[in-house]
Amino acid sequence: HFLRCTSLAHATPHPLGRSNDNSPTHFIYSSTMPLWSIVAILALTCAQCSSVEGATLKIGMMPYTFEPIIRYDPTKPPPNLEPPIDGLYKRFWEAVIQDVYGYDSVQFVPVMEYMTLQDTIGFLTPHLRSGAIDVAWSPDASGPQRPEFDDMVYVPGLARTNFAVLGRKEIKQNNLMQFVTPLSGEVWGMLAASVVMGGFVIFALMFAEKHNVGRKEAAWSMYESFAALLGAESIESKYIAIVMSSPLGRLFRIALLFLVLIVTATYTANLAAFLTAPTTVLHGPQTVDELRNARVCIRSQPIANLIIPHIGFNVENGMSVVDNADPVKTAEWTERALMSGECDAIADMEDMARMRLLAECDKFHMPDGIRVGEYSAYHIMRGGAGERGLVENVTAAILRHLPSTERIDYYKDITGKGRTCPKTDYGTQTVTLVSLGGVFIVFFSISFVVLVAALAKGFMDKKDNNNSKAIATLQDSAMKVAGDVRMRTAFEEIARLVEAVKNIPDFAA
Repeated sequence: HFLRCTSLAHATPHPLGRSNDNSPTHFIYSSTMPLWSIVAILALTCAQCSSVEGATLKIGMMPYTFEPIIRYDPTKPPPNLEPPIDGLYKRFWEAVIQDVYGYDSVQFVPVMEYMTLQDTIGFLTPHLRSGAIDVAWSPDASGPQRPEFDDMVYVPGLARTNFAVLGRKEIKQNNLMQFVTPLSGEVWGMLAASVVMGGFVIFALMFAEKHNVGRKEAAWSMYESFAALLGAESIESKYIAIVMSSPLGRLFRIALLFLVLIVTATYTANLAAFLTAPTTVLHGPQTVDELRNARVCIRSQPIANLIIPHIGFNVENGMSVVDNADPVKTAEWTERALMSGECDAIADMEDMARMRLLAECDKFHMPDGIRVGEYSAYHIMRGGAGERGLVENVTAAILRHLPSTERIDYYKDITGKGRTCPKTDYGTQTVTLVSLGGVFIVFFSISFVVLVAALAKGFMDKKDNNNSKAIATLQDSAMKVAGDVRMRTAFEEIARLVEAVKNIPDFAA
């Protein structure tokens, strides 16, 4: 115990060598070392260990609630000068201090201001150097590049973390028009256009087959097209007789049956789910790529610089520094902005986002595919020669605590890590035009070809019919003229005969 305390609490040179496992708690005794040296070292160790027994480790902390790091009495506005009531760092240091030799308590010193997080190194190193605090918390890893960090060192932090986003969840209850929801509005519009196109094609086929066509036939064609799209065509119907009487009609019928098959199967497959379950709609970005084009509300403004490179636009809240330090006010602002559509998502530390999600599962959702701005929360300590022992002491205690089940338990208790919202059925997704685009392309392409070909055939047949009628008319006229000439000749012959008869005396008398 004495050797361990010496190695961890004070880094003064001594003739003892370390073992091959690099552990500061194991030493190799040298047989050539004089006995008086060993006695002197042990005596010095006793004095040093007893001199720091019961000491308090001073932790620099922000004097306001910063979930899930630290939590103060919510009934008291910041700055909070009293000890925190909970939080990851409170439980973390209360557990770690039990393993820091020579120390038995921690004191959270409220030295950090709200905007300190924008430059923790520049703000906290003077407090460390003056001895006001022994340990500072910082997410900034640029220390070795800054001159004020020359006499400072990094110590392992609580954990690595990153940022997640919360989107708006909308639950739509069933209504009277629920039966139309399996297909999007664009799909219904294309189906209506398909009915009109089918009516035109049937009308053109009737025209091509030398049927008498008019307004009545046009209305009948639209009806037959609608009935056929519903799959209600009858083998005895006039429609079947028309489309089956020519190759063009049969080609159109194949295209129509293909459309009916796909649309009917898609619609009926989703109809039951839409009729029996409420529709859950997830708003906001779902991927990192979508996040880059999104308007985002950042709850904690001091860490906005870590998130801004990953989003499209940062929605400013216009609140004062004092109000931004109030987690209740910032949470209310972000929720209000999200629900009103002012922003597409809320960005926050993953642990904090999870806590809000679990508290209000009916309002928020947290996309699994968005985790950005990963960073480590370090600790900073004085790194001078006289402080080296304390640094090693604290480091060893932290490394022993990080893999412990105690840490996992309080982490889960505070942040809800490992828990999720009740499972929601997102299977009722509306079928869009993109999904059925290929089907409509095939149908309209074939229908257009049939329509043009049928009209061309109809007009050509009509022209031939007109020519035939003209020839027949001319023939009838010629026959009539010929008949008239013969009749006049006959009458003239009769007239001559009458005149000749009149010259006979007896007949004249």
